[in-house]
Amino acid sequence: MAKSVKELNDKVDGLMSKFQTELKSIREETNSKIVASNDHSENDILQGKIDAPEVKFLENMADIRKEILEFQRHMQAELKHVTDYLNGHKIIIHGIVEEKHENVMEVIINIINTKFELNLNKNDISECYRLGKKTSQKHHRPVIVAFVNKWKRNHVYVNKRKLKGSKVVVSEVLNKSQQELFKCVKEHINTNKLQMSYWTSFGNVYIQCGDTKRRIYSKDDVSLLNSLNT
Repeated sequence: MAKSVKELNDKVDGLMSKFQTELKSIREETNSKIVASNDHSENDILQGKIDAPEVKFLENMADIRKEILEFQRHMQAELKHVTDYLNGHKIIIHGIVEEKHENVMEVIINIINTKFELNLNKNDISECYRLGKKTSQKHHRPVIVAFVNKWKRNHVYVNKRKLKGSKVVVSEVLNKSQQELFKCVKEHINTNKLQMSYWTSFGNVYIQCGDTKRRIYSKDDVSLLNSLNT
């Protein structure tokens, strides 16, 4: 999408450059006529014939740029909607020991059916794969799991406390803005050694300090966390 929008902007720039080159040639020719003529009314007419099309053309180009910008905003919103919808069917599972010739889907299905009392099979999962490249034998890459049915994904996520005491951790797949906000909250709490927990639920970021539970909407809210930890 970004490439297509750039291409449109480049075409507009090209049209404007071509128009201005042609207009310059017309101006030079007209100015020579104006200089040679002593008829002021005719000169005004000639000048108007140049100025009017230029103004109209620039207005049209400005309108086109606005339409391109609106199109870009619309497509970004649509892309975010689709991304959030797809992410809503996924979880990331950390801490699963990685074997050389593993069948990661079978491993995941076995863990989920055992820990979360479900009866999943391969038809319930649309995607299941390790994230990133293998860097060492000691590093076990997290696993992305995409569920066909969202309620099964939600059942696993809201019951992730059943994994407490094991090395397995379940987290959500977040979009870029959600990741940035969660990272900001995490770093602020850890840097300031605040006694509070933090997590995400359906893409929203939450903290809890004692009996106080609060959703964090923006980075502006993060600076207020210190006042809860007094």
